[in-house]
Amino acid sequence: MRKEPSLTLRPVPGSVALRASAPFLAVVLFGVLTGSAASAEPELTGPITDQAGVLEDRADIEAAQQRLEQERDIQLFVLFVRTPEGTPMAVYTDNVVRQNNLGGRDALLAIAISDRTYQLWLGDTVIEDVSEGEHEDILADVEEELRAGDYPAA
Repeated sequence: MRKEPSLTLRPVPGSVALRASAPFLAVVLFGVLTGSAASAEPELTGPITDQAGVLEDRADIEAAQQRLEQERDIQLFVLFVRTPEGTPMAVYTDNVVRQNNLGGRDALLAIAISDRTYQLWLGDTVIEDVSEGEHEDILADVEEELRAGDYPAA
């Protein structure tokens, strides 16, 4: 059985852990257990939602999205945010998926610029069509481009 590909968090080398107060930890834990978030997740405004303001040119992303939809019948949504504001990235992404009613042939790449984390969510039927090797290759490519600061290429 293949491992679930929707959880892919990458820690930042040299990042500093912050001490959190008990009330803060309780809110985060409640969000994790209930699937709710402390802050509202964004409504996707289209195939590309850039709330972080990092994209100057969307042409490469749009072309890749069109190819993916034509060749594999997968609709990819891309979300750039500054931070999920204390919500674990996996919970944040799952909440975005639910709030925006993404389905079986959809995928979401959510990138938190300030937190240097990302999450790739794949719909149920997409998971069946993407091999474990393909999934690992996708994540390696995304991570390499993010490290280089090339957000459209990611």
